[in-house]
Amino acid sequence: MTSEVLARIQPELIGQALRFPRVYQAYQDLYAVRPTAEQQAERQAQRLDALLRQVLTDVPAWRDLGINPTDDPHELLRSLPTLTKEQITDDLSAHVSDQLDPAQCVAVVTSGTTGRPLRIIHSAEHLIHSAATELARQTAYGLPFDRKTLQPFKMGGAGWLEYTAVNTGFTRVAEFGFLEEMDKAARAEIARRCVAFAPDAVFSHPTRIAGLVELLVEAGIDHLAVPVIRTFGETLTQPLRELFSDFFGGKVRNQYALNEVSTVASECDHGSMHVDTHRLWVEILDADGEPVPAGVPGEVTVTNFFNPVMPFVRYRTDDIAAWSGEPCGCGDPAPTLSLIAGRDHGAIAFGDGTSIDALRVVRAIEHVPLSRLQVVQDEQGLTILVSPLPHTPDERRPDGWVDGPCVDGVAAAVEQAVRSVVGDRLTITVREAAEADFHRTGRREKTPSFVSLVPTSVR
Repeated sequence: MTSEVLARIQPELIGQALRFPRVYQAYQDLYAVRPTAEQQAERQAQRLDALLRQVLTDVPAWRDLGINPTDDPHELLRSLPTLTKEQITDDLSAHVSDQLDPAQCVAVVTSGTTGRPLRIIHSAEHLIHSAATELARQTAYGLPFDRKTLQPFKMGGAGWLEYTAVNTGFTRVAEFGFLEEMDKAARAEIARRCVAFAPDAVFSHPTRIAGLVELLVEAGIDHLAVPVIRTFGETLTQPLRELFSDFFGGKVRNQYALNEVSTVASECDHGSMHVDTHRLWVEILDADGEPVPAGVPGEVTVTNFFNPVMPFVRYRTDDIAAWSGEPCGCGDPAPTLSLIAGRDHGAIAFGDGTSIDALRVVRAIEHVPLSRLQVVQDEQGLTILVSPLPHTPDERRPDGWVDGPCVDGVAAAVEQAVRSVVGDRLTITVREAAEADFHRTGRREKTPSFVSLVPTSVR
């Protein structure tokens, strides 16, 4: 398993090495010294102007609006419609630039919590500036470029993997797999490796870092000194923040990120969530698309300055936040967010009282050709609602599809993927679903990738 994972990530590691000279130059030129508020506002206006001129010329969905650039990029941005994930997935080619150079881009697939896989194309400039801001962030946290970062429960399957990530300063990274796939001796060995690795930082979802604490305590380790504990992807509760601070003895720093645009905001030493104004323009909008005043919750809407090949312009995230409205004592002029409600992946529960992150099941299915998926748990087990891609060949849709697993088709591939995560602990049914069959939540009736119908009392 370890060699397979390493082989999978090697192309990305090579790409990081090739980009690093430009990453470091961007870090030195733009991020190593904090600009004044006036300088940053001028940079933002220049970057926004360049982005919108290119997007309105080269990207069909935006070009078809028939809007011409103006001298005021902020006024121009406000005149543009907002963008949703559903609009992109419904017509991906219209949201990709005519000037796309595949050799200079990286494509990733994400389903997030919507259940609709989205293919994202990141330009080289996006990758370079995302990495440069990460270098600046690590410097602010007091970490060296060649730090050691532990990423618990990241690998699929059991095992331990170490590699060097050049992109953010020759970072030595260690990852390991999931506890339910290890016996007691294997878990003890992973705990020993964690201690021997002596990480400068731990970086993962809060629930996974909590699992790391449990792993170490099980092995008789009641403290592991780590200078910085970084969380993302889930709500960081105060009890978990206190647990991490006490167990690791370091500073706990949260960040809010999206696969579409990378980090949106990150926590400073004063506890404020500063927006990454170097790369993004962020708006907080009400249900009608109008900006809200400080302190009033609204939807986080982002524009990425550095990805004109697949621009996320006024992209509605479906995450709720508010502007704090108060300057931060750390001196960073970037505005700060108060996160109110993000997206929760949820957990798949087993009869023995244990559970796993539902996102693991969703991720396992992503390689199957689907336009939409939703994992639904009830007291009978898991039902996987799917809509195949329109171009799925007829021979992959044999008789018996609607009633459950078929031998050669998409349903069999879905079931196999789910079994690879949950094993035989739950009954699995795969069913092709019409639009009306999917469960919807949220103000815009979003289709979450996981829905639990299990009563709380039996979870």
